[in-house]
Amino acid sequence: MVALGLLGFDQALTREAAAAAYFPRFGLRALWVSARAVTLGAITGLILWSYLDLGLSYAAALVAATLGVAVSTVVSGVLRAASYDSRAAFAQQGHRLLTGLGLVCFSGLLTANTGGYLLAGSALVVATLSLFWSAKLLSPNLTSPIQQSTVGRLGYAFALGMLTLAATDWVDQLLVAQQADLAATGIYSQAKLVAVYPMLSLGSVLGFLALPWVAARRDEISAQIAAKLLFVTGGLAAGLGLLAFPIALGGVKLIFDIQLDAWTVSFFSIYGAVRLFYVVPSALSGGLCSPPQLGAFGVCTLITLPAQIGAFLLFLPAGTLTAAIAGSLLGITIRTALAILFTFKAIGAPRS
Repeated sequence: MVALGLLGFDQALTREAAAAAYFPRFGLRALWVSARAVTLGAITGLILWSYLDLGLSYAAALVAATLGVAVSTVVSGVLRAASYDSRAAFAQQGHRLLTGLGLVCFSGLLTANTGGYLLAGSALVVATLSLFWSAKLLSPNLTSPIQQSTVGRLGYAFALGMLTLAATDWVDQLLVAQQADLAATGIYSQAKLVAVYPMLSLGSVLGFLALPWVAARRDEISAQIAAKLLFVTGGLAAGLGLLAFPIALGGVKLIFDIQLDAWTVSFFSIYGAVRLFYVVPSALSGGLCSPPQLGAFGVCTLITLPAQIGAFLLFLPAGTLTAAIAGSLLGITIRTALAILFTFKAIGAPRS
């Protein structure tokens, strides 16, 4: 809900603020984008209250959580661009941290709705701190119409790419659930947790820093520099994938007492390595592409979904879990290739 409300504007603000190197003028724009997310959150909360019988107070808590997360996420984007990395990280993830601590500290007092109320309180606390830290962002100087238009078009382009990436993460779970029983779905999630999510966590840290770094050096990055970055990070990702394979193979057995064959685990490890590598071409294309190019990239990524489903059906005779991760691997590989293609297109290099 919050991601749809933000519509990619946190990424757009990060990119344009880093490129402009003048952050105060983006403050009111950030709050206006947050207001859009809050509006969507309020509508969603009303629907939940009306049709799901959640109760007025709980629906209000969900709207408050949307408000807090929207404000802190957008402000985090500009803080990232300004190189306030620790504050930006807390603004982006602090609501999760505080909610988790609350669930641990008050575990004996939990009720069915406690998590929602804790999330709302945590999100509002983090949003308040974010606004306090970013007081300099609240300049009365608005961006120019051209800058506002650029941020808007970039926001929708980023949103399309983000939503297709999120969809690929949902599709594999859905396919497993449709083709297998609940136990197999749980095993797939556990294997992904051990073999893939450590890579994704590392990638989230890298991605947090990469986009503003690229945007701030937009005019300096040549085809040769981009190629070197891709070569080095690709090698590092491949090495980490090789290292992750035996760890994942033993970790699934040790932690969850699940025995998976090496063939299936290898797909998980390769997928994790490609997802880690994808952070760099994603940052390059996101930082260098014009709004129309970035929009075209988002449209092109739609092909990853039918490709993922097709690979799943092709590998289904090898087993549901193998088919699901093979489909995900094909989808992220196509997406990575598209990001590299649009990167070199953005900087005028010949396609390779």
